[in-house]
Amino acid sequence: MDLKCSVTKSTEEMGLPRVAMGVIPEEQDLRVCRSIILKRYQHLEAIGSAESFHTVFVHVVRAHHWVYETSKILHGDISINNVMWFIKYGQVIGVLCDWDLAEDHSNGDVRSILPAEAVGASLPPGTSTGEKMAKPSNEQQSQTNAEQVPGPTTVPSEGDYMQKPRYRTGTGPFMALDLLRKGNPPVHKYRHDLESFLYVYVYTAAGYDPTNKIFRPIKQWQLDSLVAIGQAKFWFLADDEENAAVFSSAHEEFKPLLKPGTFLMRLVSLFRALERKMDKIKDVKSNARYLGSAEDVEAKICKAERKRDEMVTYSKFMSILGASEDI
Repeated sequence: MDLKCSVTKSTEEMGLPRVAMGVIPEEQDLRVCRSIILKRYQHLEAIGSAESFHTVFVHVVRAHHWVYETSKILHGDISINNVMWFIKYGQVIGVLCDWDLAEDHSNGDVRSILPAEAVGASLPPGTSTGEKMAKPSNEQQSQTNAEQVPGPTTVPSEGDYMQKPRYRTGTGPFMALDLLRKGNPPVHKYRHDLESFLYVYVYTAAGYDPTNKIFRPIKQWQLDSLVAIGQAKFWFLADDEENAAVFSSAHEEFKPLLKPGTFLMRLVSLFRALERKMDKIKDVKSNARYLGSAEDVEAKICKAERKRDEMVTYSKFMSILGASEDI
């Protein structure tokens, strides 16, 4: 993004009533008012063609990777709402915006310490289908103060992880399946954002109308429960009939991408294989529970997760896209 100006003011600097009243918020609730002025960009629905969308898509995947490589920042909310574009010298340029939920991984990944029962699995009450597409699902908003567990601000000695409360953040239809399962949200990894990029392409191929410049939602993924959205997306990857149903209303411009062997079908196949590897992790956990073989459970799970991480990389993603890794 082309940032023109940024101004940040604290509650004290703005003289808000809470300051005069002596109300001091908890550390995790400290707020500032930040005003930013950016170059004006076009929303994704205005792109108007499958070819131009593909150009924008490649640009934002590259930009996302560059930020991660240079700053170890993960976006955390990849969706059609946060992909924009503009014209420069007659060329379409993609922009990845809205880094509000980005996470700093410079000190290692972020591990959850929040009990599973304290984390809900649904969108905030009263959220409509339209709102679900326009807003991220940040479950921290729905937690009570008693459920918000502050974490340490330094790296713990026992590993390379920063520990802090974790909440499911993102926009449901575009979140990685790992982040939509029951229980504690896992570490948000680079490949989770890549999976979100896949769903951006799927969502566009399945529902974008370039003639009228509108997105038709994938109805199977418009659900109130994040876990339910995850189950629906699992069947999209696992079941051929469900996959065909999602793409049943695809516009003519995108139908060529739905044929066997195209880069989009190969990307879907890649993440389908990734999901199948979850069976190994489930088997390890089941053996520990039912057979009492708890030895080396953590090591086996970590090994299986490493193999999953190795399956989905930026290089492999770009290779399947048929795009160069660098400009």
